[in-house]
Amino acid sequence: MKGLSRGHADLRLLSSLHYLLQPAVNIFFRDRLRELVRSATRVSTGTAELVHGGVKGKILWPNTLRVSSRSNRAMFVVQRRHTTSDVGENRLLKLFLTQVREIVAATKKLVGTGAVLAELEQIDQSVIDAMKKPQIREVSSVSKATALMRSRARRHRNRHYGQMAELQAELQAVFAEEKWSAILRLLESNWVEPIDDDDLFELFVLVTTLDILEKEAGLSEPINYGLIKAGRKEVAKFQSSDREIDVYFDQGPARSFSILSEYGSIISDYIGFNSKAHRPDIIIRSRRKHAPTTYTLIEVKRSEDETYQRDSVYKVLGYLKDFADLWPYPSLQSPKAILVFPEKVTPKPNIDERDRDLVLVSSDDRERFKNLIRRSLN
Repeated sequence: MKGLSRGHADLRLLSSLHYLLQPAVNIFFRDRLRELVRSATRVSTGTAELVHGGVKGKILWPNTLRVSSRSNRAMFVVQRRHTTSDVGENRLLKLFLTQVREIVAATKKLVGTGAVLAELEQIDQSVIDAMKKPQIREVSSVSKATALMRSRARRHRNRHYGQMAELQAELQAVFAEEKWSAILRLLESNWVEPIDDDDLFELFVLVTTLDILEKEAGLSEPINYGLIKAGRKEVAKFQSSDREIDVYFDQGPARSFSILSEYGSIISDYIGFNSKAHRPDIIIRSRRKHAPTTYTLIEVKRSEDETYQRDSVYKVLGYLKDFADLWPYPSLQSPKAILVFPEKVTPKPNIDERDRDLVLVSSDDRERFKNLIRRSLN
């Protein structure tokens, strides 16, 4: 997965690149833009002008008689007509072209060379050619789209205007998108490589966890975050007035927090075993002044097979035993571990989970997942 070494700026570039490489965007700039510019809307307007002597244009006699009665010279008020393409739908088109030109220029630096660069340069050239046409040059530049501009484009009898309006709205959404939502969209579109279905589900749950911490746990923007990949220390650090939270991905608690792994200790005492220490997919460490540090383990299993699910429950119970030193006795934290499946996992009626160390949840039940995370931090 692409590293976000410069934070939101790199994510914005990655999202922009994802947008530009969509088939619908490519088709529009390759096949539709030239035709749209050629048939761009032009409207005819009339203006009244006062002229002396020779008359060209339609004479507005009532206005002329009023002017002539006050002058000794022969004067006429005539109506001049001229056409213009400076209308709402074309202003939206020019705004769209300007925005695309800007993100292509920035995104080309991210790509470097290769077939993707050639595709971006083709889009860029299409925009340059369109901006040179008089139908676009005479259109006023605007800094943002209005509801009227979008409405005119979407209702236009030329369907290419409607397509352009939809593409511009999608691009505007890329600019406004929050970072975790953008990462989720990139993951859900299978646009990050190399990745398999299990990796994708793990990353989906990770980013959902980060999104919940930022939006619904009262922590706001992380003060630091980095590469979402195995082997990194923390992938995000949040801080509020009284709390600091670190989120770890695919990291062993024994190494990260210098605690004893009972499993590792037993294995190391015998010949014939060659096994790495086990580690949860996600760990949330929450530290507060004058309060015990809490650790929440999140294990992710992409399976609906009941046997595999039962084995996964046993595995996480093993984590709680193996890493018991994370929670000083007695510990009131509940839950200490959350096991996440894709769907169809929910408590039976009247089941009280409040005192359980391990709870199960479905990734599609965000409300319950959010409540479990928040409860584990308190």
